[in-house]
Amino acid sequence: ETPEEKYANYKGLRIVTMKKPCISFAYEGQITNSPTQQSPHGLGIMILEGKHAELGTGIFISDIQEGSPAEQAGLTVGDLILAVNKDTLLGSNYDAASSLLKKTEGVVTLVVCNPRKDDSGTAADQKNAEKPKQPEKPKSQSPVCLDHSVEPPPDPATAPIKPGVESTIEINKDKVGLGLSIVGGTDTLLDVVIIHEVYPDGAAAKDGRLRSGDQLLEVNGENFRNITHTAALGVLRQTPAKVTMVVLRDESCIPDENGTESTDILTIMDTFDVELTKKPGKGLGLSLKGRKSGSGIFISDIMAGSAAGADGHLMKGDQILAVNGQNVRNASQEEAATVLKTTTGKVTLKIGRLKARSSTSSSDNDTASMGETRTVTMVRRMDGFGFSVVGGHGQLPISVKTVFSGSAADSSGLCRGDRILAVGGVPVDGLGHDEVVAMLNEAATSVTLTLQS
Repeated sequence: ETPEEKYANYKGLRIVTMKKPCISFAYEGQITNSPTQQSPHGLGIMILEGKHAELGTGIFISDIQEGSPAEQAGLTVGDLILAVNKDTLLGSNYDAASSLLKKTEGVVTLVVCNPRKDDSGTAADQKNAEKPKQPEKPKSQSPVCLDHSVEPPPDPATAPIKPGVESTIEINKDKVGLGLSIVGGTDTLLDVVIIHEVYPDGAAAKDGRLRSGDQLLEVNGENFRNITHTAALGVLRQTPAKVTMVVLRDESCIPDENGTESTDILTIMDTFDVELTKKPGKGLGLSLKGRKSGSGIFISDIMAGSAAGADGHLMKGDQILAVNGQNVRNASQEEAATVLKTTTGKVTLKIGRLKARSSTSSSDNDTASMGETRTVTMVRRMDGFGFSVVGGHGQLPISVKTVFSGSAADSSGLCRGDRILAVGGVPVDGLGHDEVVAMLNEAATSVTLTLQS
């Protein structure tokens, strides 16, 4: 198959032949020829891995040295290199292409194309055509593009996360944790893996690009599109100093306090209103719990026989978003409690509850298996409850690490990998490992756990 046949779909196809210059030097009385290093590849060209609107991704010529073999052969800035001698460059990255060009010796044949060139003539005609005028010498040695037609891929270390587009980013942990909590996984209600919170002291917060609600698609090459919650946690625990992530941000984003666009965490929650009637001298019957890090007021307990208990719509773990239209999403626990205490008569609460299935789910199968939330109560024995937990070290949710055979936990149906959402009705999201262990130790006779499996 000839190059003309193999690359027939590329406009402006040309076959360019040139000779790589050599120098002679004496070595122990012998004369030896060696390719010169007068330019990056001895041919007088600089290349980059980029993307062209018409040609797609490939290896492009970004600069040509004056008087070089490449210039004399008629190569121009913006040419896409399809092949070097008989080796194709289609699908090659910069390192592979650079290595191949450096290894060439003697007569070198390049198959190139450029849609801006007239492709009406044959390759033989083009080789014998009049040499083009010298291209204007770039002002710097940095990769350049003609008419902005060649765009190098964005640097993952600085590339922004664009809503609706899969974005690749790189975060340098710099001896600290990532500082992320996640929800979801194929074995949970969400199906996909979502960033729930970005902790202020972590590497992700210092980097400044990740937001609550961002979906993780890949982490260091591991596919997060179809991964269980426990497996996702395992990958995040073992990340090296530099972490590469592929992230998808929902197109419905809102500006945060600094004017930066971010995904609303409510995209992974159902919201609804609950109307309660507060009797004189009585409360609503709600106990509240705030996060250790970040905002959010959650229901930790509902008093039996109270207005909230009798209504039956509220659940432990529900987030209170507003009270009679007053936004309390960013309020402290004390502020939210004060707002509730000052209400009288009919009280309307806007509630957020984790969706049964994320709207950003990668699966379209409505019958796919979903995780479940359940409540387990166990009685402490002489040897304790008989399980251990992991997580809560600034970035990871609390989950069950080990269930000892024959223990109270084993008898209650607790399973390794279960995520603990609440202890005794108190949400543990955002709490540290030691705090959760202390809560479990404080349960003298029994404990009730809200779990997601």
